[in-house]
This record gives sequence, C-alpha cells and structure tokens, in this order.
Amino acid sequence: MRFGIFNLQYYTSETQLTLFDDVAVQLQLMEKYGYYSSFIGERHLYEDGFLELMTTMTAMAAKSKKLKIGSNVILLPLYNPLLVAEWGATLDRISKGRLILGVGLGYRLEELEAYGISPKERVSRLEEAVMLLRRFWSELRVTHSGKHFNYNDVYVSPKPIQKPHPPIYIGGEAKGAISRAARIGDGWSAASASTESFIEDAIGFYREKLREYGKDPSQEKILLMREAYIARDHETARRILEPHLTNLYWNYAKWGNPHITAMEAIDFDKREEDTFIVGNSDECIGKVEKYKKMGVDHLVLRFQFPGMSQEDTLEAIKLWGEKVIPYFKER
Repeated sequence: MRFGIFNLQYYTSETQLTLFDDVAVQLQLMEKYGYYSSFIGERHLYEDGFLELMTTMTAMAAKSKKLKIGSNVILLPLYNPLLVAEWGATLDRISKGRLILGVGLGYRLEELEAYGISPKERVSRLEEAVMLLRRFWSELRVTHSGKHFNYNDVYVSPKPIQKPHPPIYIGGEAKGAISRAARIGDGWSAASASTESFIEDAIGFYREKLREYGKDPSQEKILLMREAYIARDHETARRILEPHLTNLYWNYAKWGNPHITAMEAIDFDKREEDTFIVGNSDECIGKVEKYKKMGVDHLVLRFQFPGMSQEDTLEAIKLWGEKVIPYFKER
C-alpha cells in the first residue's frame, strides 16, 4: 500500500499569504516520513480563491525530491492536449520522472461554460486528448485529424523521462468513467466522497472491464482518495476535523457533486462510518486494511481543509507517518 496526501489549495482570509509556504513545509515532512505521493486538484471560479494546478504542481516538484507529484484531477476537456503534453513532459523532466497525471471530466457547469466547453463534449474531448497525450509523449511527430483537435506534423520536445510516458489515471465514479479507465487509462482514480460499499462494487466492475478489454486485472492500479484525520484518540480527531470538513461538503452539495446531497453533507456520523478515515492509529489501520483487501494499492489522504491550521495538519502527517506507514511496510 502506497500513501499520498492531497494538499490544500483553497484560499481563506487566514492563509492567503502563507498557503503555498505551508504546502512546502508539508512536502518536506512527507518525505521524511516515507509518503509516496502528493496530489492536488483543479477548480475554477471558487469564491475565496484556489491555487492553479499547473503552476502549483511545478512549484511542488521544485520543493521536493522523492515524492510523486500528481493531479487528481486535471479537467482535461478544458485544454488543448498539446499544451498539457508540453507541460507534463517539462514537469516530468524537472522532477526527474515523478509525474502522475490524473484526468477527469469535471462536473461544475460554470467551469465548463467559462472555458467555452459544452458539457455534451466532455467525454469525447477527454478520450481524444488522452489518446493524443500518449502519442505526443511517445512518437517523434504527430499528425492527427479528429473531432475536436487537428495537428499537422507537430511534436513535443523534450519527451518525458518516464517511458513510455507518465502514468495516466482516469477519474470518475459513473460506470462509463470506470469503463473508460479500464479501456484507455493506466489506472482508475476513485473520489473521496464514495462509500466503502460503492468502492468494493466499483472495483469488481473495473476488473470485469479490464478483462473485457484484454488487460490483466492482476496488474490493476487503483488510486483511492479519502478524507481523513489521525490523532491520539478518536474524540480529538473528530473534534479537529468535523467543522472544517462539514463546511466543505456543504459546498460540494451546493455545486452538484453526484455523491453528496445536502442531507449527507451534514450527516457526519454516516460519512464517518462508510467514507471517512478518522480516529487513532488502530482505527485508521483497520479502515486501510479494508481498502487493501478490496484491491486499492494507492491511498491518497486529505488531512487539511479550508480554515484548518497548519499545526493540526503537520501533526496528522507526522502521526500517520509514525504509526500507519510502518505498519503497512511490514506487510
């Protein structure tokens, strides 16, 4: 089991001058305690502000030495894939082969509309772009005439360090998205709001689709993101996490996240039981064991939420690194 952290990008009035400085300190602590990866996501038109993905990932690569640096996810339909290919190749070079590219469709209409993208074109744009990324990263020159993109004898240079290219994970929880991950992805990325039972069923479906597309399910790559907090005791973990996470989930419900209704956003007890990882080290290890048995091989944790202090975040990173990571390294 590999462990990563999804680092904070949300601005608040308290963090707007220190947000990336805080992330840089977190990266150093993560490397000290043996974390495998650091991820961020993409959001636009967020009221308080949100660090832009490409610039932030590049800065994170410069502030770290060993961690994989990943997107979970970049909203690929918004972009010309040639731009993403050039940026990704450059980042893979700068980081000496540490890029993981997670891609997704996006679900907020205001983001798509602001970029001039029809929601009906999300899937076809993403699929064409993934195909082109592979070609740009592995072929000397590319000529392509497609539904959305056309190129005549173009190329990306230099190429990425990773061969044949950096891994591309496909995000999403709809059956179409999971099937797409099996068909065109190097792995599937499951979102933080999906329940344990959903994940178990979805992994079974993913394996079926891998076999259907002639791929070996034993080579599957499954990245799961979870909201989490670890402390010396359960009461402390919940006290620190609950107000900040509940506020964020209210926003998710407002934005139309398919996994979160308004009632679910405020039902912390239910979410803690079937989605979140909260508690002392034994409780957290027990939850992780469940996901490991399901087939998850890469668990990405979100320890920090808007308004949460840097001190509380660093304490969780440290405690997980002391108690949980060593446990799974021995097994």
